[in-house]
This record gives sequence, structure tokens and C-alpha cells, in this order.
Amino acid sequence: MEHIIVALCNLFLLFIIWRYYRDLLEPVKELCLIRYLIGGAWFLITFLSSEFLHSEIINIFLSVILLWIMTVTYNGNARRKALTVIMVETLNGVCDYLSWLIFGMLFKEGDVYAVSYAGTIILSFVSEVIVRKTVHKDKNTELTWKEICILMTVPMGIFVIMYCMLRAEVSGGFLTIAVLCMLVICFAVFFLYGVLSEEHIDRYREQNLNRQIDSYRKELERIESTEIRIEGIRHDLKHHLFEMGKLIKDGKSDEAGAYIRRMEADMADDGKVSHTGKYEIDSLVNYMIGEARKSLSEVNVNISIPHDFNIESYRLNIILGNLLENAIEAAGRSVEKSLSLYVSMQRGLLFINLSNSYDGTLIENKGRFLSTKPDKRAHGLGLQNVKRMVREMNGEMLIEHDENNFCVKIMLYI
Repeated sequence: MEHIIVALCNLFLLFIIWRYYRDLLEPVKELCLIRYLIGGAWFLITFLSSEFLHSEIINIFLSVILLWIMTVTYNGNARRKALTVIMVETLNGVCDYLSWLIFGMLFKEGDVYAVSYAGTIILSFVSEVIVRKTVHKDKNTELTWKEICILMTVPMGIFVIMYCMLRAEVSGGFLTIAVLCMLVICFAVFFLYGVLSEEHIDRYREQNLNRQIDSYRKELERIESTEIRIEGIRHDLKHHLFEMGKLIKDGKSDEAGAYIRRMEADMADDGKVSHTGKYEIDSLVNYMIGEARKSLSEVNVNISIPHDFNIESYRLNIILGNLLENAIEAAGRSVEKSLSLYVSMQRGLLFINLSNSYDGTLIENKGRFLSTKPDKRAHGLGLQNVKRMVREMNGEMLIEHDENNFCVKIMLYI
């Protein structure tokens, strides 16, 4: 039974290694089968080595070689791959040492070899979750540290139970079965964590995609409406020319000028407030401002950006989309129902100033503004997304508020 525990632990350790690699490298989907084959070779060779050769040096050498070969199924430069292999092997070694320190030095080796190996796997699970959270600390799609601490109670509880069982001198078949069951429980919990995390990420992406689709739909409707007006002007162009010619002939140049300006306004009045030349940004901003004008009493917008400015549309959309979504929601609950957006570019710096009225209710925790929406997770984390993008772009963000108005000021280096 001891060999079964060791084999099962080795299989779980392979699962953890794959999770490490996914945290630190980008897998190549087309090489998925090769990844599984190399993983199977790693499992078989390291298991046989530990069971029959009994040499830690040989076992580590074989493991490192196979882990390096496994990196061919992931994207990334050689340096990053080498650092990943070294870090994974080092963390596994540290977890193995800590487990042996807790179990092996306190009890007889014959009773605790398999239990110590199981402890290594549990500590490795915990280590991988911490690495994942640390690497992706700016991604709001991940679990919070509070949620991770709650998750950690499961492996830590199992660790304590195994320790108490050894202290109570439980041995033989009962100990083996108990360890197997606890390993399976621990694996199931972390597997469920991975599934829920991916589901959370998918839901977050779907939310952003739906908002982008809505903005594209509104933009197409706006284009269609503008084309209809222009076609109408073209159809009546002969009548317009006749009328303007008559006004000019009669010496009514002022009235002719006013007539021309009315025609220009009819062609230009398409409701668009953003003309950056970047379709993704224009469609999102025009859509959000259109929604704001439906529910708010006062909406002021001034966007002055040259068409040739260089910025990643995806990041700017996250900043403007989240700011406008939160501002429209908050202003809609206030008495004044006002919103102002000013975007300008000066000397290579992009300035964003968004202010809105609100009902005076703010939930602030350690400098972090929490959502007052009923379903906080479904609506994302708003300002946290904005802060993340501003930080990634090496920008600055300032939040100011009084009893009636909330203002966000951002400066980005372009």
C-alpha cells in the first residue's frame, strides 16, 4: 500500500507541476498531447528512480532534465523556462524537506515515509496557490487573499490530522487508507478551486465582451442613422442648391450661410462625442455616453486627442469603460444626475478627468473603494481594474470626493 501512496503522490505532484507551468508560462495548445506524454514519462521515471535507485541526486537530475524537456510545449524564452524549472524543483524540494522535518524527525521512518510524502504534496499544493496569487496579484479575476486563506484551512487541517494520527500511533492499513482518502480530498478541493477560478475568469471576459458587442451595435446603428440623413440630403440636393442660389441672387448671403450651416449640422449630428480614429475606443465611449444621456440630466464631454496617438486600445477601454460604468451607476442614484468627462493629450501625456455626482454613500476599506451594487463579483471590481491598468502603464491616478461629487484623475505616459 505504501507504493500506492507514493505513486499517487507522484501523480498529484505532476498535476501541481503543470499548474506551476501554467502560472509562469503560456502553454501551446497544439502540443497538448506531447505535454501529456512527457508528463507521463516524468511520472514513470521519477517513481521508479525513487523506489529502486534510492538516490536523491539521481532523482533530482532526472526530474530536472524531464521538466526542461517539458518546457518545449510552452511559449517563452530559454531564460524564463530555465528559471521556471529551477523554481519548481526548488519549491518541491523545500516542501519535501519541511514535511520530513515535521514528520520524519519525530516518528519512526517505517511509519511515516508515505505520510511524509503525502505531506510534501499538500505543502506543494499550498505553495502553488501562493505562487499563482503572487504572479497574478494584479488580476481581479483571481481569488482574494482572504478567500485563499479560507481555502488553505483544508490542506492545513489534513496536515494536522495526519500529525495527530501518528502521535496516536495509528499505523498499518488504517493509516494508509486514511492518508489516501485525505490526499484525494485535498486534490478534489484544489481541482475545484482551479475550475471555479477559470469560470470566474470566463465570466469576467464575457462581461467585457458583451459590453464591447453592445458598443459596436450602437456604433453601427449610429452609422446607419447618419447614412440615412446623408442620403436624404443627396436626394434633395437639387432643391437645396436651388434655394441657396435664390438666396445668394437676392443678396441674402447671411441667410444662405445659415442654410449651409443647417445642412452641415444635419450631416454631422450623429451623436458621436469621441473621434479618436481608433474604432474600439470610439465605439465604447460613444456607447457609454449614449447610455449616460438616457438616464442622467447633465452630461458634459470634451475629448481632444489627435488621431495618430499611440496607445493600446484594450487597456484604454478597460480604464474608460470601468470609469464610465461606475460613474453612470453612481450618478443615476444621485439627485443631481450629472457626469463630466474630459480627455486631452499634452506633451506626450494623456489626461483623463471624470467626475460625477453621487448620493454620498461610499464604502472605503484601507484606501480601496468597494462596490455598492448588489452583486459585487458579477459587476467586476471597477476601480481596481482601472488602478491595475494605470499601474501597468506607469501612470498616476488620483481619487477625490466630497459629499456630493466623486472625481477620478488619471495621467498616462504615451
